[in-house]
Parts: sequence; structure tokens; C-alpha cells
Amino acid sequence: MEGLPSFMTEILTKDVITRSFEFYQDSFRDLNANHPQFQGFTEDEFTDAVERPSTVCAELPSAAGQIVVPQVVDIETFAWLKADFHERQFQRAADRGVLRQYHETPSVEPSERTVSEIDRIASEHGVLTYNFPSTDPEYPERLLKLIKAADAEVVEDVELAKQTYFMGQIRLKREHERREHPVHFAKAFDLARQDGSYAETRIKNGASLHLVVDDVSADVMYGFYKDAYLKLEDEPCEQGLSPDEFRRMMTEDKNVIKVVNSEDGEIVSLCLLENNLSVLSWVNEGYYASRYPDKHSKDQTYWFPGLAANPHKKGGLNTQVMV
Repeated sequence: MEGLPSFMTEILTKDVITRSFEFYQDSFRDLNANHPQFQGFTEDEFTDAVERPSTVCAELPSAAGQIVVPQVVDIETFAWLKADFHERQFQRAADRGVLRQYHETPSVEPSERTVSEIDRIASEHGVLTYNFPSTDPEYPERLLKLIKAADAEVVEDVELAKQTYFMGQIRLKREHERREHPVHFAKAFDLARQDGSYAETRIKNGASLHLVVDDVSADVMYGFYKDAYLKLEDEPCEQGLSPDEFRRMMTEDKNVIKVVNSEDGEIVSLCLLENNLSVLSWVNEGYYASRYPDKHSKDQTYWFPGLAANPHKKGGLNTQVMV
């Protein structure tokens, strides 16, 4: 496939990319207001996309200057998509360079170059992947119209995976001190240890809270964490943490709470909690902030980056004790 036209390459300055991303981000504002997973490219992904010669963009005029929006991209442009999974699934198309990802931006029509690229993919018996939120059920129909406009047809439409998000409020059933600004989990745990309401014996037999753990404990927990997430490896989207991410989070990142469950001094399960949703690139923090403004403003919105247990150890499957 030919690269971007020379005139487009010349105008992709930092100002053009910044202006384009601001337009792009604003285009997704309404969609992101109604979806728990952040929709669209992050700023780094967007920059990577528009700078790749293989990316097919729509060009839009504006009073401020030129705007470019990615429409057909390499799958690896999205950090959360597994390029190797797609290449295994569609090996022949990948080998011929006709395995591409279509990406629609709200209110932006497909460009002529996008139509031509889809025609090229179809003429070489390629594969066009796509993803969309359940809040936009008309997405596949719009893509089908685009494919027909390229004088092509869909031979097979395969659903690779579907993700579902759950959220809910929790409360303590027992009586407790109610504060206008509740203390952080870690602070509450320290206070419980100081006043004796948390028995120190529970560290070896029960659940305990940690900001960081030592390298040996991290290795033990990664062993059963890896096994727990093994079934999710063959998925089109990234699932779980890499070994390096896990070790860094466990031994260095004090912002992520580690709730560790032990039996006779042996770690058998783990629950991770993060309440700074902005650091989780796939999580749409604004969605939760708008629905639970009071809780969010008091840092009471939490995400579970990981929950894993050793099924072969006594108490390993008793995750209720960590809750």
C-alpha cells in the first residue's frame, strides 16, 4: 500500500496533531459520557496512528487549520488489542498485508482514501476488524454501508469477543464512624491495627492490607495470578498484567492497594484495588465521576485491576475473606 500523500506528510506538524487530537477527543465526548470503557485512541495512540505511513486518514478543513483523523489503521496501533492474536486468527491476510482495523470517529464521514483502502483489502481477500460499544448498535450497519460503497461485500462476519462491565455500591453492614471525608483504606487499616480492632494474627491467617510487598511474596503471587489469567491469554484484547507490570505494581506502586489472604503464613489469594482511575488508560473515569459525584469526589471510587487465588491451597478460593 502506498504511504500518505506528500502534502499530508508535510503538514503533520505538532500543531496539526494537537489540533486534530482535540477535535477527535471532542467528537467522542457524548459517547464517553455513556460508556464505562474509554472510547477511542489515547493521545499517544492517536499520535502514533497519524504518523504511521500505513494509516489512512480523513482530512477535514477548519478555521484553525488542517485536521486529520485516522480511519483505517494497523491493529497494533491500539495498545489494548492483541496484534499476535489477530495475526494467528487471520494468518493469510496478515501475511499479505491486508489485515487492518477500521476505526470510526463520530460525525466524521469516511474519506475517499478510506473507501479505496477497503476496496484494496477486499480485492486481495483481506480482513477488516472493528469494535464498537453496545451503546451504538447501529455501528455494524454503518460499516456495512461503507463496505458496499467500496463495491465490496462481507463474506463472513465473526464475533471475536464481547466485554461486559459491572459496577455497584458497597456499604458496611456493621456500625461504624461516618466521616464527611472518609479516610483511605490504608489509613483505616493502620488505625484498626493501632486500636486493636484488627488482630495481628490475621496477617498469617486471614486477609491483610499492604501498600507494597517484598520480591519473594510478589513472585509467589504472580505464580497463581499467571495461572488464573492463563485462560484469558487467547483473547483479542489484552487481559491482566504482564510480569513486569505485576512486579512493579506489587513492589513499587504504593497507590495500588494489595489485599492479601494467607493460610498458616502462606499467601493463597490476592485482590488489587486502585482508586485513581485516571492511571487506568482503558477506564473512563468521567463516566463514574458523573454517576457517583459524591463518592468520586471523596476518592471512594475503586477499580479491581486484579483478583486471583491459588485453587490448590487451603483457603485459596475463599475470596470473601478479602472482601
